[in-house]
Amino acid sequence: MPLHRGDVTRARDVHDPRSPLFFWALPALVVFGACRQGDDVVATLKGPDTGAPIEDAGQPLPDVSSMDRDAPPPTMDVEVPRPDMTVEDVVIPPPMDSGLPPPMCEANGPTLTIRRVNGEMSEACAGQLAAHTFTHALCTCEDLFIPGVSTLSTDSFDSLSADKTVLSSGAAVGVAGGYPSAPSNIGGSLTVSGTGRLLQLTGNLDVRGDFKLASSARIWSRLSVKRDAWFVAPVGYWALVTIEGNLNLAVPTGSLTGIPDPIIGGSRIPSTFTVDDPCECGDRIDVAETERIGAEQRTDNAMVPIDRTTLTNVVGGMTVTLPCGRFRFDSIGGSGSLQLAITDRAAIFIDKDVTLSVLQLVIGPNPQAEVDVFIRGNLSVGSVKLGDVNRPAATRIYVGGSNDIVLTSGEIGANIYAPNANVNLAVPIGIAGSIYAKNLSLPSAGLVRYDRAILNAGNKCGQPATCDKNRSCNISSVCVNGVCDRCKEDRDCTAPLVCTQGSCQPLLFP
Repeated sequence: MPLHRGDVTRARDVHDPRSPLFFWALPALVVFGACRQGDDVVATLKGPDTGAPIEDAGQPLPDVSSMDRDAPPPTMDVEVPRPDMTVEDVVIPPPMDSGLPPPMCEANGPTLTIRRVNGEMSEACAGQLAAHTFTHALCTCEDLFIPGVSTLSTDSFDSLSADKTVLSSGAAVGVAGGYPSAPSNIGGSLTVSGTGRLLQLTGNLDVRGDFKLASSARIWSRLSVKRDAWFVAPVGYWALVTIEGNLNLAVPTGSLTGIPDPIIGGSRIPSTFTVDDPCECGDRIDVAETERIGAEQRTDNAMVPIDRTTLTNVVGGMTVTLPCGRFRFDSIGGSGSLQLAITDRAAIFIDKDVTLSVLQLVIGPNPQAEVDVFIRGNLSVGSVKLGDVNRPAATRIYVGGSNDIVLTSGEIGANIYAPNANVNLAVPIGIAGSIYAKNLSLPSAGLVRYDRAILNAGNKCGQPATCDKNRSCNISSVCVNGVCDRCKEDRDCTAPLVCTQGSCQPLLFP
């Protein structure tokens, strides 16, 4: 095959796929995509004379300053700045592992070995890991910050459903530390488990689900809860409080007092309960160790071909197209612009940091195209385009480092897991998907649009023969006596999901 300047093309037949678990399977970390037998896999590094990269089909997201909980959902029609990409000539080092056979692209997605900070190790397909990790639109192990009198709004849609209607529900928020006083329209349940300081609400808080609060609170503006409220400590108020379901008060410390009388649609129920950490921070994924285990297993760089060091210093512009398979890089850095175009199921392991001026992670039109990115170190970029705002569930990014992640411009259509880092969205930036962080600072008038399709990402992996906890099963099932089974009541499911006709599902109010 001829080799042109700035254009390297190589094709191999892909043999019959195996079908392991979605995220983390088999003893080793095996991350593959799904390719049909007989297909040619073509991977290309494109220069200016070889054609355009994958076209971006995503739409930018709006900034929303307020949301009436009964009003129609906002539309996505605000321009989001996008980096200009200029693709320069690229010199590819000799391929690594060139004697390896083509990958066996798994129909069920990559299989991974997962390490957690408590030392627990397990295996699951990538989809199962994503489904159990990204259950909230926002989750913080410490505090959530919203500047000034800005407003936070969350809503949801299902990118894989024929009906993609945006709902002001199904987009839960979990905070293991402190919650801000700013106005919030939470399109789902809200759980605040931190007890370190008094919650003072000076802006209206509308919760279209359950509201669970561990700390004491003073409420100076309207509180509206669509379903049940759970208060462990004293809550005082001087505004209208409406709870459409039951008011659960922990004995002996929980109370709700103030003026005028609250409107409670259900009953006052005194009982013994606690509000647990909604983000499972003590059991969080050890991303650095998980990446190390995965990177030391077999990689498919030779199929492209591309060396592990090729992206260490990106100068100018570069586009790298990755087919099904798993790919390892030492680091990604430089002063240039990089576009990673994903055409099928892929996983990327990065041994160190991602430090780049412009980064685009583009998901192609193939419905099987999806990517899991594991970064052992830190993420530091200027302008970004991560994933597709019309299909955020297809892009999952796991960051192990503890340096601050500051995103100043661009577009997010992805799910970001950075449990050790402070994530700061310094200017209004569209968010479709979800963010899990140590501390999270949102811009003014922030809208987070959660893609409920992430909860179904592991369904194609199949149920294991045995289980020891709910996350061993597909997320719609629960672990009962060592077997994945149907739920019977809400408390069987992992919050914020609820039991609906025997299946754990997001709490929806159209």
